[in-house]
Amino acid sequence: MLTKENCSKDKILELITEQAKWRVDKNVVAKNIYANAQAENVDYELNNNYHLNFNSVAMQQILGKIKLPGDFYGRCPSWLKALNFNHCNTSSKQDYLLRLDPGEDINTIRNKPIKVRAVLSQGYAVIDDKFLFPKLFQAIESTNDNSVQYMTFEQDDSITRLLVLFNDCSTEINNKRYYAGLSVINSEVGQSSVWIEPIIYSEDQLFYNRASLQKS
Repeated sequence: MLTKENCSKDKILELITEQAKWRVDKNVVAKNIYANAQAENVDYELNNNYHLNFNSVAMQQILGKIKLPGDFYGRCPSWLKALNFNHCNTSSKQDYLLRLDPGEDINTIRNKPIKVRAVLSQGYAVIDDKFLFPKLFQAIESTNDNSVQYMTFEQDDSITRLLVLFNDCSTEINNKRYYAGLSVINSEVGQSSVWIEPIIYSEDQLFYNRASLQKS
């Protein structure tokens, strides 16, 4: 997370460029993912070549696609997880878009789990941070507004969020200063569309009015 002390356009671009360095997408036929029961967990293999480590978002997505209830699956011992997964997955007629984050060149990886960020439909329209935020910064800078402040840049396995303030667009109420700004949300893993909305910010409060953006 970047906070107002170190949050800048250059820092954000440096971060997302570094994150994207080794990330790769693979179109996969469902039956090419196979689960092997281990003593305490399940080893998921792709094409008998790559070992897959699904994060919580990706696991929820693939279980949803093969219609295997997550609560039930989580309670199963490893042998029963593998049995259920293989039955449901090999019966699936879906193809997947796997969003992978190996952390290094995927072609050099041997016997090392590869993080799966998301399991999406192959037709899913992906918008990556590395494409979205440079265009956003370009649009903001085209206004020649020197009052712009990048307040925070947050990421987790689900979403990315940037808060932007406009320091010359503010008002004081009851000795408290309030600033206009924008919240920009994106998800590279299918948890949200690109969402840009106005906000009001003070020292310890953040106000949204999302209802005002809904179609009537």
